[in-house]
Parts: sequence; structure tokens; C-alpha cells
Amino acid sequence: MSQQRFDELRKEYSKFVYKSYEISEVDDSIVLLYRYSIIGKSDLSFTHVLTFEKSEHFEFSALDEKFQNLVFHIGIAELISYYKITCAPIIEIEAGFIEDVQCAWFSKLFFKGLGEFLFVNQIETTQEELFTISSVSSKSAYIPIKMDKTKGSLVPVGGGKDSSVTLDILESCIDEIAGKIIGMSINPTNAAMSVMQSSTISGEPIIIRRKLDRQIIELNEVGFLNGHVPFSSIVAFISIFTAAISNLRYVVLSNENSANEANVVFNELEVNHQYSKSFEFEADFRFYCSRFLVEGIEYFSLLRPLHELQIGAMFAHLHRYFKDFRSCNVGSKNNLWCNKCSKCLFTYIMIAPFLNEDDLANIFHADLLDDDELLGTFEQLVTPELVKPLECVGSYDEVNTAVGLIIEKRKNSLPSLLRWYSDKKEIIVNPNLLKEFLTPHALPKKFEIILKERIARLTKIPKNI
Repeated sequence: MSQQRFDELRKEYSKFVYKSYEISEVDDSIVLLYRYSIIGKSDLSFTHVLTFEKSEHFEFSALDEKFQNLVFHIGIAELISYYKITCAPIIEIEAGFIEDVQCAWFSKLFFKGLGEFLFVNQIETTQEELFTISSVSSKSAYIPIKMDKTKGSLVPVGGGKDSSVTLDILESCIDEIAGKIIGMSINPTNAAMSVMQSSTISGEPIIIRRKLDRQIIELNEVGFLNGHVPFSSIVAFISIFTAAISNLRYVVLSNENSANEANVVFNELEVNHQYSKSFEFEADFRFYCSRFLVEGIEYFSLLRPLHELQIGAMFAHLHRYFKDFRSCNVGSKNNLWCNKCSKCLFTYIMIAPFLNEDDLANIFHADLLDDDELLGTFEQLVTPELVKPLECVGSYDEVNTAVGLIIEKRKNSLPSLLRWYSDKKEIIVNPNLLKEFLTPHALPKKFEIILKERIARLTKIPKNI
């Protein structure tokens, strides 16, 4: 049905247009306003708003002419949330000028970033068929700005274990390497705020309110298209702008190596729920940023060389975050673990080899490996032949190794999912998953040294690995 609806909407709506952007300062907050239109049988217009709350860290005015290009580019990244409604065959950029090579860059990002959207809706198309992107603005091309006195680190925080580990590593080298550490969160959950408050970041975090046009929900309810978009690419553009007006040197992400692994292949496209967290995107964005946006700010993921199991082992030492962290999207609004989704089960599996049962019970208030309702999800996490859950979960090798370690640890009384596993699967533990430092990555050398030292200090390693 979605393929049919996709074809119908593309006939009814011929063009998506990024019309304009505005920058204003209201009560010391920065407000970015974007306008988009979809041209068709009944034209659709949308207004998208980002509000950066007043912050002691802003050293420059967002109204400064040199930041116009960064604001304009946020609007390109954000348009994907509105484009997907009709998937019009033409995308036009009126708000500013970009070159053909930039159009090609965004074409790749949007197509790969919409991979899950296409898979879930069972839409068969190619990058060339889906859209063309062109800039129709009469404005001159923007010149990248130079930031030559930047210092300090901006850390986007979602409230899960990964950003908690990143904050802890940076805190250990705050003076000599990272400089001041500034937390940043978009529409922060209670968990994100609590994690930042439990860390030793410098001053108050930077808070950004992102408001989608209400019409998106209304159109979804009457049969327009909906689905996953590459949100982390939006975070990337927002974080570069935030770092620039705060005069910060680094944007430090918390994306690990397993974000590179696809969930499924559909219509010859590797569908990766975490595409915009992958190293492929990270490398592409670093190139784009240095060539077209800004010099003097580095964007990289500190955890890229790590396996999820290493992150789990590191997190097991961070007791101050146990009460507050959450990695569950389903329960995020209520600050709960739903204990029924793939993210909850995956997180439980990654930290269970390194924590005692009391700590696990205090975090989750349940034994997720003794819940038969999770068997289907568990099987997807451990079986390469199945579609990996469309969530931010790790590789099959990581999950199977963690499960093997938990079975050894709880062998005297296995919960139901581990009994199933012992009957159906061969237990294989990969000893390298707690020892490797993986490539490729984009860590500056001084951060690479600190991370290698942290790996060497891992002490909560089960005896059988």
C-alpha cells in the first residue's frame, strides 16, 4: 500500500522548496525559523523553529553575518522531516546557494538516511529516481568561516550510557586536552538533564528546543507518508553552529563502531537505522564541514574505536549515573525503562556481564532475560539471518559474546531466554571485544592516547574472556 501511496503523492506533489530562514534574538535566546513548501494539488507550507535558550557559553551573536551559512545549512538538514511527507521528485533550495557538489553530498545523505523509511514502507526506488536537488537562489556562495582561537569541547548528550562514558573520559583530561566541557541537548529528557548534572561539565548545559510544524502529525493521520529520518545528521549541523557561537574547538560524539553495521538489505540498499551515526557519515560530514562550513572546529566520535562491550565495561564503573541514565526511547517521556523494547534488552545485555544482580535490579527493576515476551526480540539480536531491530543496538558478535559471558556468570540458575539460547545456539565468546582499538576513526591524537589508556585500565573483565 505504501508503494502505491508513494507513487500517488509524487504525482500530486511535484516539488519541495526550502524557502527561507530567519535569525532573531528574543529575551537573550536565539530563535532560528525555517520555512518550507510542497508544491502540488494543494500547496503545503511549514514553519520549523529552533530555540537556543539563553546560555553563558555563547561568546558571539548569532546575528553576526559570518554565522549565516551555518544557520542556512541547518535548514537543509532539517528539511528531510518535511520532504518525506510526499517524497516530491524535486527538491529546490531557494534560501541560499549551494554548488552541485554540495547538492550531490546532500543527495547521498538523504537517500541513505531514508533507507529505513523506504524499507518499512516497502518503497522501491533508487537515489536517482527519488529526487534531484538543485539550488535556485541568486545569492552568492558562502565562504567557510575561520575560527582560529577555539578551545573546549561540546558534547551532545542523549541521557544513555554512551554519552555518560564520553563525559567521564573527557572529565579525566579536562585541563590538558578537552578544555572546558559543555553539554548540549536537544529537547532534553529528564535522563539527559540528570546525566549532565551528575557530570562535571562546565556551567549549565546548552539547551535547544526543536519544534516541528504541527501539520506533520495531521498529515500523517490522513494518509501522508511517515517514517525514520537521519536525526543525528541534524544534530551534527546544529552542534557545529552551537560550537561556533560558543567558540569551542571540538564537537565530541558518542557513536561506537557497531553503528556502522546495517540492519537489513532492501532493494540493494544497506539499510542502517544508525546511518547518520556511522563512520561513513562522520567522515563525509568532516569533509563537508571543513570545505564548506567552518575551519577550526573538529567533529568526531570519541567512542568510534570501541565495541559496545567495552563501553558496557566502562559504564559499569560509573555508579553515579546508574540511577539517572536511560536508553529507552519508548519510556523516555516518562523517564522510565519500558523493559519491552529492543533498546532496553540490548542495554541490559551489554552491562549485565559487568554488574551484580542487585545493581541490575536497581536499574531495570526486572530481569529482562527472564521475560518470555522478549524472546522474539532476543532472537533478532542474536541471529544474523534475521532483521536486526530497527533501533540503536550493537552487532551480532557483541550481543552473542555478552550473552555467552552472562551464561557463564549465571550458569547455576539460567533465566528463560538464556535457557533458550543454550538449547538453540552455540556459545561463542570473542575475547577481542574487550581489548581491540578499532579503525577507522577520526580521533585527534591526544584523544586517541587517552582512550587507549582507558581501555588498558578496564578491570571488570570476566575471568573467562
